Amino acid sequence: MRVCLCELAGVSVAIPVSAVEEVFALGSVTPVPGAPPWVLGATSRRGRVLPVLRLPDLPTTGAARPGASVLVLREGELRAAIPIEATHGIQEALPLPGGAPAAAGPLQGAVSADGRSWSLLSPGALAGIWTEEVRRWTTLDETER
Repeated sequence: MRVCLCELAGVSVAIPVSAVEEVFALGSVTPVPGAPPWVLGATSRRGRVLPVLRLPDLPTTGAARPGASVLVLREGELRAAIPIEATHGIQEALPLPGGAPAAAGPLQGAVSADGRSWSLLSPGALAGIWTEEVRRWTTLDETER
């Protein structure tokens, strides 16, 4: 499996390349009143409004400040920007024995890549954690915003 290797909240994470849309430097972040605490705000990229999210089950996930790097994660029609501390490129990864999901969070197992062990982020598990409110908000078309 090909993965994007990055650091999120001090955790070495592998994300399937099929779920990574892009990495970019964050511009402005607008607070979203009434949003869950893991919604850090919203930003605009290429004419699309993206929620900026902190990953559940991690103490913090980067800073949502202008200039910070974010990774755009996609799962189906959903897109979200997640602050990251560093990227380490794209590599082939092999599942590690005993790397089966231990919890219901977004980190689901482990892989070996670039000579190290990486926690595997499951885009499907993360999408299951997103609330219906955020799901509806991210899929609104321009006439509904």
